[in-house]
Amino acid sequence: MPSFAQPVASMALVIVASIAPLTQSVEDAIAEISAALDGRGGDAVVLAETAATRHPDNSQVLLWLGHAYRRSGELTAATGAYRRAAALEPDHPEILMGLAALREVVGDHATALQLYERVTVVAPRFAAAWRSAGESHMQSGNHARAASFFESYLALSPSDRDAHYLYGVSLYFGGRHDDAIRSLEAAIGRFPDLVSVKYALGVVLADRPANADRALDLLRTSANEGFEVIEARYLIGRIHADRGEYELAVEAFEQTISADAEHRDAHYRLATALSRLGRRDEAAPLMARFNELQQAFNATEAYDKQLKTAKNELAAALRANDGIAANSAVDRMLSLAPDDPEVLVAAAKVWVSSGRTEDAFDALEAASQVAPQNWEANYLYGLLLTQAGRYGDAVAPLRRSLTANPLFPETHVVVGNILMELGAPAEAVASYLAAIDLEADNPGYWLNLGAAYGAAGRPDLQRRAQTEYERLLTAQEPNR
Repeated sequence: MPSFAQPVASMALVIVASIAPLTQSVEDAIAEISAALDGRGGDAVVLAETAATRHPDNSQVLLWLGHAYRRSGELTAATGAYRRAAALEPDHPEILMGLAALREVVGDHATALQLYERVTVVAPRFAAAWRSAGESHMQSGNHARAASFFESYLALSPSDRDAHYLYGVSLYFGGRHDDAIRSLEAAIGRFPDLVSVKYALGVVLADRPANADRALDLLRTSANEGFEVIEARYLIGRIHADRGEYELAVEAFEQTISADAEHRDAHYRLATALSRLGRRDEAAPLMARFNELQQAFNATEAYDKQLKTAKNELAAALRANDGIAANSAVDRMLSLAPDDPEVLVAAAKVWVSSGRTEDAFDALEAASQVAPQNWEANYLYGLLLTQAGRYGDAVAPLRRSLTANPLFPETHVVVGNILMELGAPAEAVASYLAAIDLEADNPGYWLNLGAAYGAAGRPDLQRRAQTEYERLLTAQEPNR
């Protein structure tokens, strides 16, 4: 019988062995859990589960239960604990931050950002949320938005050295160059040994001839101290070349290329500097190499543009419910990127909706093998195999999907369904409970759970699951 590594579901009706006095206060329980997480006590998960059994409606205990599960890598159970805590205190900043951190782990940065921003609204003095939101916006390329969050964060936590670097960089890439200079200069005044800020200011000043000496000094410090050495050396060479100091420029560009043989612009500028020094024989092969790198760069840019256009066409076709246009768009995408797992997944979705099931099978099988870490490809492949009754074949891709992203409830449901078909209802219970941890208000999950309890010979728990199913269904369909 196939086995699935399932995290302990925090919604499970499990009796936890007592290891502390029954009269232990919430404060003492939390102190014990915290100490265990710091390596100064017992098993944090056991302590937290015990505390949650005794205080099931205490949001702080559930918060620490989430922390304990999260530290032990039980992401599904952690989500369940945080969600139970959030049901009691929807605007508790630490609970929301815990949920956001879990979304980050599985690559769901959009949801994480929404949660970070929510914390900044409901708890504007909770500094960590401002920084996390700023970093999320920075990663997505929204530097102007990132700068506003870093500014608010630094107003609350001005001693965070690294945040000054992030703030200055976001100001610069957000187009606020003068503000970036002022901010970075102030940071250097406050933290004179902070090399990251010196590098950032050197980058900003590199394009300003009047500040060339200051930029050179900052960039040399950065290179000598091992921070962003390649770009620091390149910018040093560029400043020297702009000032006609070609010997110094050649030295810096040669150091750049020695560290990064694919640095396209350094090849061009080194060839140019050598030519200015009359060393054309040395410049010729460098210019030839630059042309090769430029052609490869242009080809990549053209490819990226074509693929992006095809993806936009697919999105438009799906919005318009135009199956012919959608199939045409995925054909173009596949002609450009036949082995790209995201393209294969997109094609499979279109083909399933248009009845091309075998083609979808082939695409998802290829995607799951090419990218075992792509949870969606493996989930969809496992789902198709399950729907075809190929339960044994579905095990491997679903296991890979759960490893990559244990926070998608439907994967747990499909696993539970497989286990029911294979005659393992007790194991199916754990899968359905995991889905409920992630989406406790879905009545269908409770219906499945009740069936699994019934097949496992637990009529008492079957009735409780059925009652919850009826309650949720009535809440969603009050007139049924």
